[in-house]
Amino acid sequence: MIGEIARQALRAARKGAVATTGTWIAVLERLNRVLAEGEAPRPPEVSLRELRRMLGLTDEPEPEEEHPHGATGRERLSDDELRDQFAELLARSQAPEAPDGSHPAFRSMIDELTPDEARILRLLADDGPQPVVTVRATNLIGRGEVTILENVTLLGERAGCHHPEAGPAYLDNLQRLGLVRLVPEELPGDEDYDVIESRPEVAEAEEEITEERNQRPRMVRGNARLSRLGSLLCDICLD
Repeated sequence: MIGEIARQALRAARKGAVATTGTWIAVLERLNRVLAEGEAPRPPEVSLRELRRMLGLTDEPEPEEEHPHGATGRERLSDDELRDQFAELLARSQAPEAPDGSHPAFRSMIDELTPDEARILRLLADDGPQPVVTVRATNLIGRGEVTILENVTLLGERAGCHHPEAGPAYLDNLQRLGLVRLVPEELPGDEDYDVIESRPEVAEAEEEITEERNQRPRMVRGNARLSRLGSLLCDICLD
């Protein structure tokens, strides 16, 4: 063990890897501890790895101190900092002037909206829930259904979107942001369901189901509506 540590030090000296007196002092102190103890306190491969790091013979990074919950301390707030932040929120809620109704997430949400999606939000705020149809393929006994076409809607056309064909994708993003939710309930007396089910893409999906999959199509009617968070955003942003 001692001989191997010495060889590592000499190899580093020949290569010019040790540039400072401080590094040599650290190496000598390590050697003295090994000589005094008679053997390394830890397995030899660990001591050699430490020595190579001190001598600059490896690019292995210094080990980071791990946080008790798995993340490094630099990436997490301390318990005291978390308590301070929460106490500040409670203090603001008790201030004489009540805070406005805007949620702190609204700024980033608006940054992630397209103009067409803003039009859809306005339509839902003004006219309420809108019909949505999903086309599924099912076998003769009605089991093992597969979705073929999802969330077909007239929202793009009714909201005056520049790209009405992207209506289903717009719904996906609005759901992701938590501003719109899809409810599996048919809106009573709404004739737009018939209009949606007569669209070309729905006819193509039905043809694929019956001819290629040898199954039967099933129309699932639902509706798209503002979530509570979406309603709050629209109440603030729309007159």
